[in-house]
Amino acid sequence: MVTTPEPAEEAVTIFNELARLPASAREALKQKAWRLAALERNRPGDPWVLLARARLSAKLGDAEGLRAVLDRLWPLYPAFDEQQLEFAARHFLLAGMFERVWAVLDQRQETPAYHGQLRLEAALGLGDPVRLQRLADSRADEVGRVRRFLEGMENADLREHLPALATITRQRVGEAFCGFGATLGEDETDAFPQAYLRYLVPWAFDDRFATEQALLQDLRAYAEQNGLTPGAVLEAWLVALMDSREF
Repeated sequence: MVTTPEPAEEAVTIFNELARLPASAREALKQKAWRLAALERNRPGDPWVLLARARLSAKLGDAEGLRAVLDRLWPLYPAFDEQQLEFAARHFLLAGMFERVWAVLDQRQETPAYHGQLRLEAALGLGDPVRLQRLADSRADEVGRVRRFLEGMENADLREHLPALATITRQRVGEAFCGFGATLGEDETDAFPQAYLRYLVPWAFDDRFATEQALLQDLRAYAEQNGLTPGAVLEAWLVALMDSREF
């Protein structure tokens, strides 16, 4: 006798299968979309169905669809279990909903060490020195990367300008992205702290390059208008646009 899986179980299975499918597997992704649509008709508002739809939208490079699904998830998160909270936070990060990442992670009873990275990426996406300082003062910054970054920004008179740099970046990139990542690094020659931000967009190389060049001009103009050294700003705040269709 063949046992039909429960809708919630099937949604979890699809969610996990989507993690293994490349963006190029269009036919397989289309089949998952059809099945999720059927599941959602039977279980509207089910967290796992919505999480699977969010993952599918990110795979397809559908930024508008991703944000629409996450807007439906947002009011439901206080009732999520620990695993659902983690996946919700990760997808809010992908969509650039950085405030929500912190809100969701604050809901968790446990605080795994790797959540410090999620918080870091969201704080960098916002350019939020207050949240970065919270991380620097916590166990999440065991090796002192965040502390060194903030000290470097302070020494370069850039700390108070981080929110503006992040805002300029988001305004130039727009809302077409469906993936985001950020980390901290140090220049190999003089250990100058740097923030690396990566946005995934479904654009051809020429469009990505043109947007990156326009962003550099925006950042230079901001530096000059505020009495900052443009080279220092461009060295500290590095942004790359990558083709979401290759992931």
